[in-house]
Amino acid sequence: NPGKLWRASLSYLGRIAELYQDPDPVPGELLHPTGDGEVLSLGGGVRVEAVHTPGHASHHQSVVAHLPGDGGRVLFPGDSAGIAHPVVDAVAPTTPPPFRLDMYRESLRRQIMLAPSLVAYTHTGPGQPELLKRHLRQLSLWEKVMREEYEKGSSVEEAFRRIAAEDPETRALVEALEKPAPLIVEAVKHSVEGFLSYYQWLSERGRG
Repeated sequence: NPGKLWRASLSYLGRIAELYQDPDPVPGELLHPTGDGEVLSLGGGVRVEAVHTPGHASHHQSVVAHLPGDGGRVLFPGDSAGIAHPVVDAVAPTTPPPFRLDMYRESLRRQIMLAPSLVAYTHTGPGQPELLKRHLRQLSLWEKVMREEYEKGSSVEEAFRRIAAEDPETRALVEALEKPAPLIVEAVKHSVEGFLSYYQWLSERGRG
Protein backbone atom coordinates (compact mmCIF):
# COMPACT_ATOMS: atom_id res chain seq x y z
CA ASN A 1 0.00 0.00 0.00
CA PRO A 2 1.98 3.03 -1.24
CA GLY A 3 -0.65 5.55 -0.12
CA LYS A 4 1.33 6.93 2.83
CA LEU A 5 4.49 7.32 0.76
CA TRP A 6 2.54 8.92 -2.08
CA ARG A 7 0.86 11.46 0.19
CA ALA A 8 4.19 12.41 1.75
CA SER A 9 5.85 12.72 -1.67
CA LEU A 10 3.00 14.80 -3.04
CA SER A 11 3.04 17.09 -0.02
CA TYR A 12 6.78 17.75 -0.25
CA LEU A 13 7.68 17.35 -3.92
CA GLY A 14 4.52 18.74 -5.48
CA ARG A 15 4.82 18.87 -9.26
CA ILE A 16 7.81 16.52 -9.25
CA ALA A 17 5.71 13.81 -7.60
CA GLU A 18 2.84 14.52 -10.00
CA LEU A 19 5.12 13.73 -12.94
CA TYR A 20 5.55 10.18 -11.64
CA GLN A 21 1.87 9.87 -10.72
CA ASP A 22 0.25 7.86 -7.94
CA PRO A 23 1.91 4.40 -7.81
CA ASP A 24 -0.27 1.30 -7.96
CA PRO A 25 -0.18 -1.07 -4.98
CA VAL A 26 1.54 -4.45 -5.28
CA PRO A 27 -0.36 -7.57 -4.18
CA GLY A 28 0.92 -8.65 -0.79
CA GLU A 29 1.67 -12.18 -1.95
CA LEU A 30 4.21 -10.79 -4.45
CA LEU A 31 6.18 -8.88 -1.82
CA HIS A 32 9.40 -10.23 -0.35
CA PRO A 33 11.19 -8.29 2.40
CA THR A 34 14.90 -8.35 1.58
CA GLY A 35 17.72 -8.87 4.02
CA ASP A 36 20.82 -6.73 3.74
CA GLY A 37 23.18 -8.59 1.41
CA GLU A 38 20.51 -11.05 0.29
CA VAL A 39 21.16 -12.42 -3.21
CA LEU A 40 18.38 -13.49 -5.56
CA SER A 41 18.75 -15.30 -8.88
CA LEU A 42 16.98 -13.87 -11.92
CA GLY A 43 17.99 -16.73 -14.23
CA GLY A 44 20.46 -16.73 -17.07
CA GLY A 45 23.32 -16.43 -14.64
CA VAL A 46 22.19 -12.98 -13.40
CA ARG A 47 22.09 -12.47 -9.64
CA VAL A 48 20.90 -9.36 -7.80
CA GLU A 49 22.05 -8.37 -4.34
CA ALA A 50 20.03 -6.13 -2.03
CA VAL A 51 22.13 -3.58 -0.16
CA HIS A 52 20.48 -1.57 2.60
CA THR A 53 21.59 2.06 2.12
CA PRO A 54 19.79 4.38 4.58
CA GLY A 55 20.48 8.10 4.77
CA HIS A 56 18.50 9.53 1.89
CA ALA A 57 15.61 7.74 3.59
CA SER A 58 15.54 5.28 6.46
CA HIS A 59 14.13 2.49 4.26
CA HIS A 60 16.37 3.02 1.23
CA GLN A 61 17.89 0.05 -0.58
CA SER A 62 20.26 -0.22 -3.51
CA VAL A 63 20.66 -3.18 -5.85
CA VAL A 64 23.78 -4.71 -7.37
CA ALA A 65 23.33 -6.82 -10.49
CA HIS A 66 26.04 -9.48 -10.82
CA LEU A 67 26.22 -10.25 -14.54
CA PRO A 68 27.36 -13.62 -15.91
CA GLY A 69 30.84 -14.17 -17.27
CA ASP A 70 32.93 -11.01 -17.33
CA GLY A 71 29.87 -8.76 -17.39
CA GLY A 72 30.88 -7.17 -14.11
CA ARG A 73 28.65 -5.60 -11.48
CA VAL A 74 26.09 -2.89 -12.14
CA LEU A 75 25.07 -0.78 -9.16
CA PHE A 76 21.55 0.65 -9.06
CA PRO A 77 21.98 3.18 -6.24
CA GLY A 78 18.51 4.70 -6.33
CA ASP A 79 18.85 8.03 -4.52
CA SER A 80 21.73 7.04 -2.26
CA ALA A 81 24.63 8.22 -4.45
CA GLY A 82 23.70 11.64 -5.73
CA ILE A 83 22.26 13.09 -8.92
CA ALA A 84 24.36 12.60 -12.03
CA HIS A 85 23.47 13.48 -15.62
CA PRO A 86 25.07 12.34 -18.90
CA VAL A 87 24.90 15.86 -20.34
CA VAL A 88 27.48 17.11 -17.83
CA ASP A 89 30.27 15.32 -15.96
CA ALA A 90 29.11 16.30 -12.48
CA VAL A 91 27.25 15.03 -9.44
CA ALA A 92 25.25 16.62 -6.60
CA PRO A 93 23.70 15.22 -3.41
CA THR A 94 20.23 13.67 -3.21
CA THR A 95 19.49 14.62 0.38
CA PRO A 96 15.96 16.03 0.85
CA PRO A 97 14.51 15.93 4.37
CA PRO A 98 14.32 13.81 6.41
CA PHE A 99 18.03 13.21 5.85
CA ARG A 100 20.83 11.66 7.92
CA LEU A 101 24.30 12.66 6.77
CA ASP A 102 26.08 10.01 8.86
CA MET A 103 24.01 7.20 7.32
CA TYR A 104 24.17 8.65 3.81
CA ARG A 105 27.96 8.86 3.93
CA GLU A 106 28.34 5.33 5.29
CA SER A 107 25.95 3.96 2.65
CA LEU A 108 27.98 5.68 -0.06
CA ARG A 109 31.20 4.16 1.32
CA ARG A 110 29.60 0.71 1.25
CA GLN A 111 28.71 1.12 -2.40
CA ILE A 112 32.24 2.23 -3.28
CA MET A 113 33.58 -0.90 -1.55
CA LEU A 114 31.34 -3.03 -3.79
CA ALA A 115 33.58 -1.94 -6.70
CA PRO A 116 30.86 -1.75 -9.37
CA SER A 117 31.90 -1.66 -13.01
CA LEU A 118 29.02 0.68 -13.85
CA VAL A 119 26.58 2.85 -11.88
CA ALA A 120 23.01 3.05 -13.21
CA TYR A 121 21.85 6.41 -11.88
CA THR A 122 18.14 6.84 -11.26
CA HIS A 123 16.28 8.75 -13.99
CA THR A 124 19.39 9.80 -15.92
CA GLY A 125 21.34 6.72 -17.04
CA PRO A 126 24.74 5.09 -16.59
CA GLY A 127 27.81 6.69 -15.05
CA GLN A 128 31.33 5.69 -14.16
CA PRO A 129 32.19 4.40 -10.66
CA GLU A 130 34.60 7.31 -10.16
CA LEU A 131 31.55 9.50 -9.62
CA LEU A 132 30.92 7.69 -6.32
CA LYS A 133 34.32 8.69 -4.96
CA ARG A 134 33.92 12.23 -6.20
CA HIS A 135 30.54 12.43 -4.49
CA LEU A 136 32.04 11.22 -1.21
CA ARG A 137 34.63 14.02 -1.36
CA GLN A 138 31.89 16.48 -2.31
CA LEU A 139 29.96 15.67 0.87
CA SER A 140 32.75 17.15 2.98
CA LEU A 141 32.40 20.51 1.22
CA TRP A 142 28.61 20.44 1.52
CA GLU A 143 28.92 19.53 5.20
CA LYS A 144 31.14 22.55 5.88
CA VAL A 145 29.17 25.06 3.81
CA MET A 146 25.74 23.93 4.94
CA ARG A 147 26.69 23.95 8.62
CA GLU A 148 27.94 27.52 8.24
CA GLU A 149 24.77 28.53 6.39
CA TYR A 150 22.59 26.91 9.05
CA GLU A 151 24.44 28.74 11.82
CA LYS A 152 23.94 32.02 9.92
CA GLY A 153 20.22 31.34 9.65
CA SER A 154 20.34 31.36 5.86
CA SER A 155 17.35 30.46 3.72
CA VAL A 156 17.42 27.50 1.35
CA GLU A 157 17.86 29.86 -1.58
CA GLU A 158 20.78 31.67 0.09
CA ALA A 159 22.51 28.39 0.95
CA PHE A 160 21.86 27.09 -2.56
CA ARG A 161 23.49 30.13 -4.15
CA ARG A 162 26.56 29.74 -1.97
CA ILE A 163 27.06 26.03 -2.61
CA ALA A 164 26.55 26.58 -6.35
CA ALA A 165 29.29 29.21 -6.20
CA GLU A 166 31.77 27.15 -4.14
CA ASP A 167 31.19 23.59 -5.37
CA PRO A 168 32.29 23.16 -9.01
CA GLU A 169 30.27 19.94 -9.39
CA THR A 170 27.02 21.56 -8.25
CA ARG A 171 27.74 24.68 -10.31
CA ALA A 172 28.32 22.60 -13.46
CA LEU A 173 25.01 20.77 -13.00
CA VAL A 174 23.07 23.97 -12.37
CA GLU A 175 24.58 25.88 -15.28
CA ALA A 176 24.10 23.02 -17.75
CA LEU A 177 20.62 21.93 -16.68
CA GLU A 178 18.86 25.04 -15.39
CA LYS A 179 16.97 25.51 -18.67
CA PRO A 180 16.71 22.01 -20.21
CA ALA A 181 16.08 20.18 -16.91
CA PRO A 182 14.85 22.65 -14.26
CA LEU A 183 13.42 19.88 -12.08
CA ILE A 184 16.95 18.56 -11.45
CA VAL A 185 17.98 22.01 -10.24
CA GLU A 186 14.89 22.02 -8.03
CA ALA A 187 15.96 18.63 -6.67
CA VAL A 188 19.35 20.11 -5.74
CA LYS A 189 17.54 22.81 -3.77
CA HIS A 190 15.64 20.07 -1.94
CA SER A 191 19.04 18.57 -1.10
CA VAL A 192 20.15 21.89 0.37
CA GLU A 193 16.98 21.93 2.46
CA GLY A 194 17.79 18.41 3.66
CA PHE A 195 21.23 19.46 4.92
CA LEU A 196 19.80 22.49 6.74
CA SER A 197 17.08 20.35 8.33
CA TYR A 198 19.72 17.80 9.38
CA TYR A 199 21.58 20.46 11.36
CA GLN A 200 18.29 21.59 12.86
CA TRP A 201 17.68 17.97 13.90
CA LEU A 202 21.12 17.78 15.50
CA SER A 203 20.58 21.06 17.31
CA GLU A 204 17.26 19.94 18.75
CA ARG A 205 19.01 16.90 20.20
CA GLY A 206 21.92 18.86 21.59
CA ARG A 207 24.32 17.30 19.10
CA GLY A 208 24.93 20.26 16.78
